[in-house]
Amino acid sequence: MLIIREYDNLFIIRFFKEYLDNINIYDKDNILNLFRDVLIKLKNKYNVSGYINIDVYLNDDYGIIMEVINLYNDGDNINVKVKFHLDSIFLYEINDYNDLSGNVYYYNGKFYSTNIDNSYDSFAIYKETFDIINHSIKIS
Repeated sequence: MLIIREYDNLFIIRFFKEYLDNINIYDKDNILNLFRDVLIKLKNKYNVSGYINIDVYLNDDYGIIMEVINLYNDGDNINVKVKFHLDSIFLYEINDYNDLSGNVYYYNGKFYSTNIDNSYDSFAIYKETFDIINHSIKIS
């Protein structure tokens, strides 16, 4: 587990596909154990409790990105609402024009690729992908 960003009550967590190789994310028990582990770590390290929303973005090539929002801290009680975004498309902003591979889109002066490459410095874009794809110029 890697917490990549923390904003007040928002935590963005990513699990790379390699980490999930032994976890069937479509199995209820496996996903409940994953959520329990995440919530225990967030509670111990960041005092997260109360009402929590979790958005789970699944991509078979990348893994999982979770957005955990602590809406209201209520002592030791934890109430969780989870929303799954199955088969999410993840895009990566490309800084170098020579790195173009996979499906490539040009939008607002930037290039985006669907090709997963851990050498990219940017994080996966997972929420605005349909806006980028629908309003961009497809290069390849």
